[in-house]
This record gives sequence, structure tokens and C-alpha cells, in this order.
Amino acid sequence: MSQMRRTRRRENQVRTVHNDAARHFAPADAGRLEPEAPTERTHKTSQRDIAAATSANAAANAWRQPLTRGPYSVKFSRTGRHAVLAGHGGHARVLDLHENRATCDVRPGEIVRDACFLHDERLFAVAQKKYVYVYDDTGAEVHRMQQHLEPEHLEFLPFHFLLASAGHSGFLKYHDVSTGQLVAELNTRLGSARSMAQNPQTAVLALGHGNGVATLWSPAQSKPLARLLCHRGAVDAIACSADGTLLATGGVDGLVKVWDVRAFRPLKEARLPGRAPAHLAFSQSGMLAVTCARSSCVEVYGAARKLRPAAPYLSHRLSDGATGCAAAFRPFEDVLLVGHSLGVDSILAPGSGEAAYDALEGTNPYRTGKQRQTATVRGLLDKLPP
Repeated sequence: MSQMRRTRRRENQVRTVHNDAARHFAPADAGRLEPEAPTERTHKTSQRDIAAATSANAAANAWRQPLTRGPYSVKFSRTGRHAVLAGHGGHARVLDLHENRATCDVRPGEIVRDACFLHDERLFAVAQKKYVYVYDDTGAEVHRMQQHLEPEHLEFLPFHFLLASAGHSGFLKYHDVSTGQLVAELNTRLGSARSMAQNPQTAVLALGHGNGVATLWSPAQSKPLARLLCHRGAVDAIACSADGTLLATGGVDGLVKVWDVRAFRPLKEARLPGRAPAHLAFSQSGMLAVTCARSSCVEVYGAARKLRPAAPYLSHRLSDGATGCAAAFRPFEDVLLVGHSLGVDSILAPGSGEAAYDALEGTNPYRTGKQRQTATVRGLLDKLPP
């Protein structure tokens, strides 16, 4: 009996040592901030400290660009090299982030609700007061889409060459930019969409509505693929993860919910005290950025499945009393762009981007003009039916 006890005690000791060693040498998330003590909090680390601890090339991505026609929304090209800013005061600007300069400015003289790139950074669509307009990289108007009336949200499906718009009248429209034809015109029957996001894996569009319902849409179906009762108020923020498995929604009730798209069930629910989320954004590594209405603080959470409002991964406060409007993670870089009422802030978010890109999918940030043309032709050939 004593021999069995000694053997069991020895096995427990070996197991404890093994677990401690595995916990100590377990690989951490690449590039993320790591606290040195259990009481240390990463969200108290300032951008100045992060920039001082990184290389000069990475620190150059921390900047602030004051603009006067805000608030601004932000969207990136698939390569992450270019960003398009849409100012509700009537301004659209395209930025080359490798050279940190503006490539073109468009001032249409009317409200600009949203903007997005088309198949590459040479063309971008702008949702203005009445129609959707397409501009080239010099700022010249190329086309006016009169079928898209009073657009409020824009998304581009890169593998299908479809431009989708959600209008004030409650219609979701798909426009094929390769042929110039209106592919689908779907009536949501839920009024104007408060938010819109695209699933990058399935190209399914998620719409947030004023009655607390989120719907999933495809141009091949006249009815929604799924309906989720998410909040007790309007769904003002919605986002899809990069792997296509998670859906995050934010409502005026102050709740942020993370859903499993495969099972249509909530995984996590968190209440933001005294705040209502206005915009949500996922990074390539699964981080979740939350921008709140009438708030100057932008918070980044390390994992959407472990959402804890009291312990964010990063926290950034906008200066000069600016209020956040939208945020977007830059692909293949540890950078978060925040659009607010006084311009745009670029902050460092260590560990948010992927370190590798797939050049065959046309996401090479360093591609030449010839490679860009080849990617466009390959995309059009893949789009053709067999």
C-alpha cells in the first residue's frame, strides 16, 4: 500500500512539473503585448511607449491627420496599402500608407455617407446624397450609378466583382462592375439599414436594422438567409471575423454580442457601462475594436470570445475632444485607423495583423502595376462560369 502511495505521489509531482513547464514555455500570441506581472494591464500602455519600443518603420505608422469635414469612416484596399476616408461633411480622400501621403481628394459639395475600393485601388465608389459615384485614382468622376438611390452603406465583393449598397428606402442592391448590370434588388422590408458588414469567406452580407434584428443576405436569394434577434434596440454596429465564423453586433442598449455564425448562437455578451457601440471591427488575428457613440475612447479587445469590458487589450483616447465614428484594422500590419469628428488617427495595435500575404489572391502590398493587372484578369477569368 505504501508503495502505491509513493508511486501516485511521484506521478502527481511529475505531472505538476510537466504542466508548469508547458505553461512557462507555451508560445504566446506573436507580436502581442505581454504583461510582466499579474497585476499589470496592457490597456494602460500608451501609444508613445509602444512606438518607443518598436522599430522606426513600425513607429512611423503612428500619426494623426486633422481634417475639417468629419466625422470620417475608414476602409482599406485588399492589399492594405491604400485607405479611403469618407467625411460626412462632403469629402473623400485616398491615402497611400506606404508613402504616408494623400493620392487624391474629392469634394463633391454634398454629404458623403460611405466609400469603398472596387477591384483595386485605382477605382473607388462613394455613396453621396442621391447616387453612388465611381472615381479613379486622380479624383475624376468615372461613372454615376443612378439605380442606387440614397445609399448609406457600401461593400464590394472582390471575388464576384459586385458592389452592394444599402439604401435609405430599405433596398439592398448588387451591381456587377465588370458588366455594368444591376444583378439583384432585394427589399429587406425592415427599413433603412443601420449597419452593414461582409463575411470575407462566404461573401454573405450582414445588415443591422432598427428593430434589433440582424439579417444575412445573398444575391441569389430574395429573402434573408437568416434572421437574428440580437438587441432590444437598433443594431448600430456589426462586423464579421476574418475566418468567417464569428459575427459581432452592437446595439443602442449598450450590449456587444459575439455570435457563432455556423450555429447561430451567442458565444459572448458584454455590456459597456454608460456607452453604446457605434462601430465594430475585427482584425486578421481575431481582435475586436469597439468605437462608442459620443465617446473619445477606442478600445481593442484581444479575443472576441473572451470579451471583458473591464480589461481591454488596448485603449486609446482621442485628443482635442474628438468623438470616434469608425475604426478599421490595416491588413498585414499592426495598425488601427480610427476615423473621428476631427480627422483620422493611426494607432499601433501589436499582434493585430498577419505576417504573411497570399500573392495568388491579389493581396500583395508590394505588387507592381503589371502584377495588379494580372490579378484583375485572373479574377475576371475566375468569375466566368465554367
